[in-house]
Amino acid sequence: MDKSKLNASNERMKYKYRHHIQRTKGMDIKTVIENMKHIRLLEKFMQFTGFQNFNRDVACKYVSDLCNKAKSMSFITSNLRAIKDFLNWLERQRGYRSKINYDDIDYLNVSRNQRRAAKAQNYQKTYKYSEIIQTIRQMPDKTEKDLRDRAMVSLQALCTLRISELRTVKIRNMIEEDGILFIDVNPKNMSVKFAKQREAVFIPLPDDIIENVVVWRAYSGIGTTSVPVTSAPRHITRVCSTSFEIDPNGIISHVSFTGNDCKAETPAPKQTDLGPVREKVKPVNGRCLRPVQADEPSIVECSLPRNDTPLITSESECKRRKGTIEDCL
Repeated sequence: MDKSKLNASNERMKYKYRHHIQRTKGMDIKTVIENMKHIRLLEKFMQFTGFQNFNRDVACKYVSDLCNKAKSMSFITSNLRAIKDFLNWLERQRGYRSKINYDDIDYLNVSRNQRRAAKAQNYQKTYKYSEIIQTIRQMPDKTEKDLRDRAMVSLQALCTLRISELRTVKIRNMIEEDGILFIDVNPKNMSVKFAKQREAVFIPLPDDIIENVVVWRAYSGIGTTSVPVTSAPRHITRVCSTSFEIDPNGIISHVSFTGNDCKAETPAPKQTDLGPVREKVKPVNGRCLRPVQADEPSIVECSLPRNDTPLITSESECKRRKGTIEDCL
C-alpha cells in the first residue's frame, strides 16, 4: 500500500470506529471489513484529506460520482449507509464536533425510487422438481467420493441449506426422533449466517433420495440404513399377492407373499386340481405371456417354467385381500 495515500488522523479514527462497532454493535469481522472498504472509497474521493473537511457539497458530489460510475443501486445504498453511520459517530468525537455538521450527513442519500430499485430482486430461474430428482438419480455411486457427493446433493434438496451450512455440516448434526429426520443447524459446529440455530426438517421427497443420505451416515459408522418416515402419512394403495408352485402331483408348495399389506402366514400344502389352471395358462416357448387384466378372475400371476410347473396366485386369497386380478392371454 502506498503510504503517501494515507492520512494519519483518518486512520486513527477508523481504528477507533472499527473497535466501536465490533464491540458495541456485535458486528462480525467480515461486516466490519466491508464497512472499512466503504469508508475508504469516501477517502479516495476526498483525495485523502481529513474527514473534518466533509460538508454538503462533498456529499452531493460523492453521490453523483457513485451514480456516474454505473454502480448498482444495492451497492450505492450499502455504501452510503456505512458512511453515514461512520460520520454520525465521528461528529460526536473530540475534535470533530465543531467541524462536521449533522445536517450535512443527510445529503448522503438517494431518492425513494432509487432505494426501491436497490431492494428489487431479479427473477431467478430455478430447476424443476423432476430435473432435480433425475439429476440426483443419475449421479454415480461407485466410489466413496461418489457416495459422499450424492449424499450432499440429496441433503441440499431435502433441507435447502445455505452453501456455507452444507459445506460445514457434520454427520452428528443429522438427528432422528420419532421416525423424523432433521438437521440441527447449530452455529457451535457449523458456519451459520447470523449464528442462528434452527432445525431443518427433511421435506417429503422420494425414498431413494432420503436413502442416499441415510446410507452415507451408516457408511460413516453412525446410525442404520433404514429409511425413516419424513412426512405425514399419505394414502398408500395396499396390495398383497400370494404365489406358490404346484408340483406334477398337484401339491401346492413354495408359498410366498409379495406386497405392502401381507400379513398371512404360509398355509399348509394341500391338493388342488390342475385342470382349470392348465386351461387358463397358454404357454409360449415354455412360458406364459405377460399378465393382463382379465374379465373373469382366475389367477393373479402365472409363469410356466420349462418343467411345466406353473407359478400362480390363488383366486380366493386375492379376493380376500381385494388385489388386482390378472390373467395370462
